[in-house]
Amino acid sequence: MLSLYYPGRHTFPSLSCTGSWCGLSCLHCGGRTLHGMADCGNGMLEAVCEQAKIGGAAGALLSGGCTAAGAVPHDYVAMGRVARTGFLLNVHTGLLPDVPPALSRVACVSLDIPPSDHTVQEVYGLSTACQADYFDVLERLLGAGTPVCPHVCIGIDGPEGSGEKETLERLASYVDRVVLLTLRRVGGQPYTDRRMNAKTTEKIIKDARERFKNLGLGCMRDRTPAKERLWHYFDTIAWPSAIMKDELARSERTCTTYETCCAV
Repeated sequence: MLSLYYPGRHTFPSLSCTGSWCGLSCLHCGGRTLHGMADCGNGMLEAVCEQAKIGGAAGALLSGGCTAAGAVPHDYVAMGRVARTGFLLNVHTGLLPDVPPALSRVACVSLDIPPSDHTVQEVYGLSTACQADYFDVLERLLGAGTPVCPHVCIGIDGPEGSGEKETLERLASYVDRVVLLTLRRVGGQPYTDRRMNAKTTEKIIKDARERFKNLGLGCMRDRTPAKERLWHYFDTIAWPSAIMKDELARSERTCTTYETCCAV
């Protein structure tokens, strides 16, 4: 069974606790991803979520820019109050120094796991951090009983990749599901022109398919036709393209659809 996810603005909006601000402005994003999110900062989280709920939303993605230390500065007290109402929250946390109690109540934490130290230090710009710090966060979240769905961006270190295979192998010792992303072109970010080709991408995806019970394809991806035709490796897909839907219609694979984030 293939699960297709369509998290729309009115059904599962994307919210940023920092508006369009980010203290890192990483090479692969430059903070531009935040521009399409609704602002829920400055004490507005509960009101924004309540309005979304009134409008028919089942939940929301809570994200934001990172501080210079790599953490997303959420209002975790307000987040806990929202989660207690039954509103589904999928949270991007970044490098957490500890595990706030509110995270035990959310639907999921989507934790990006960089494939190498180079990604952390040169792409993210966190000169004093490393990949092991992200695995430490994962261990603390799992130890606290927090629902976690790791995300790995294939090709974020360039067209030849770096440690994706080894990273996925290590992740498989912690969890049985992961969401894969691919470096996509972002306007004004020359770094994103250095994307991995479909053949190399497929090798990494095939290896992941063998390791995880549930393999997801996230919405933040390079939507070239060749890469979109790799859909058949996945159990869950966020915002399937026309190519995917056309090929799915001609296949014998059955599917269900949802209006939330694919990690929820």
